Amino acid sequence: MPPEKASRIVRALIEAGADVNARTNVNAEGTGGVTPLLLAAVGLGQDLVSVRLLIESGADVNARATGNVFRLDKGQTAIFPSIISRNQKLLPLLIELGADVNLQDDEGLTPLDVAMGRGEWMEQPWAVELLRAAGAKEGAGSANSKG
Repeated sequence: MPPEKASRIVRALIEAGADVNARTNVNAEGTGGVTPLLLAAVGLGQDLVSVRLLIESGADVNARATGNVFRLDKGQTAIFPSIISRNQKLLPLLIELGADVNLQDDEGLTPLDVAMGRGEWMEQPWAVELLRAAGAKEGAGSANSKG
């Protein structure tokens, strides 16, 4: 779906009173426990208008996935797929709109750990620089954690 169409749909749903923090069915295979913002960060990552609309309409920028869904692991927030998908526009937007750069996923990894290539992820130097500038720290789950 083109980003312009997606953002029109998101705007219409918000104007109709949709709950921007509603979660998908946690028992549904492959889609359980994610919010519209998490879906936008994974599937509509290039549609920055929808991401901004959701957050400015009250979506929790730090909402965590409650299951492993798409490119989200359990406990991850929207900031994680912005790094994993190398989205150099989404990550700064999420930081600007208040994303906590130090929240850890269920494995103890922070966004900085993921950007540094910890776990199964490839290193993303552009994200490391941006996250450090925003005050990001390495997490307890990091093999090279400084504490």
